[in-house]
Amino acid sequence: MASKRGGKGSLLSLNHESKYFPDFMLIEDILFDASRFKFVKLLSMNQFRYLCVVTPALDEEVPWLQVFIEPFHWTVWATFLVVIEMLAIFVYRFGYRGNIRRSFWTIHFEIYQTFMNGLSDRRRNQFEEYVIGMFVLLCMILMAVYESALVSSMSMKRFYPEIDTIEEVNNSKYPVVIVKRVTELFNLYFKNMTWIADETSTNRTAVPNIMTDYQHVVPCESVYYYIKWNVKRRLHVVAEYAGSKTNNFAIATFSPYGEVLYYYWTAFLEGDLFKYWQLTRFVPKYFEKTGGYTVNPLNLRDTNIAWFTILVGSLSSILAFSIELICSVVNRFVFVQRGRKTVK
Repeated sequence: MASKRGGKGSLLSLNHESKYFPDFMLIEDILFDASRFKFVKLLSMNQFRYLCVVTPALDEEVPWLQVFIEPFHWTVWATFLVVIEMLAIFVYRFGYRGNIRRSFWTIHFEIYQTFMNGLSDRRRNQFEEYVIGMFVLLCMILMAVYESALVSSMSMKRFYPEIDTIEEVNNSKYPVVIVKRVTELFNLYFKNMTWIADETSTNRTAVPNIMTDYQHVVPCESVYYYIKWNVKRRLHVVAEYAGSKTNNFAIATFSPYGEVLYYYWTAFLEGDLFKYWQLTRFVPKYFEKTGGYTVNPLNLRDTNIAWFTILVGSLSSILAFSIELICSVVNRFVFVQRGRKTVK
């Protein structure tokens, strides 16, 4: 409307453009105290405004380290199977029992038996005992490192989870960055707060660097852009809302377009067009999921993976033993048949 009449309008103040002077300007009353000025009129949004808290997220684990410290991920078991197969192939190619080469299935069976019951009692030469001793020693060291890394990783996720409630935000070690007027409008106070944009002070503090360890209280519809803007630090959105109030826009009454805009705005609120805007724009902005970085606690059913490993190992050993037994019986039968034909 202003551009049609040769004027300029702005929804927010453009501080970085000092040469731009709009004929009228709409400012959210969440940042602007309109009650102090008589020439300012409020345009009611007729809708609640929600605040969200953005906190520093837990540090991501090193990708290659997940292979060792995340037992509930499929890549761990894929790596485990690859290592077992490589070990079996190595023993099959270079491992001998006297002058007889062991079969490929027998090697798998012996690996599982060694894992379950320890080393067998058969006689070995000095070199074989040295290799097995070094292998067992390295396995013990690897298991100790694995256990330490696993416990530390799971402890961080279980006992230091993501902050998801306002009470946890209040008790967190990170200070809360918030606009002082927001605390007055929403009646929202924290134990450790850092003020920004304090209108009552002549020396306003700048917004703290988002990459430092702070918790920021921002409007929920701005969370997506807030996280997208920060590319060097992972952030987490607290699931619980910080507060709600009826949202308003402030407009100066001395603007030549103030009364006209106020009239059309009132008609917009009272008409069905506002309901359409609510369904298409308001709901996705305020209730859209962002990030999705959640840490699930360790459940009792997660321990079933140990029983599953024993079951698979037992079935594999029984299957390998059965196949080897059947093959030996078939070979013996073929050998006997050939011997009979030779005698005849």
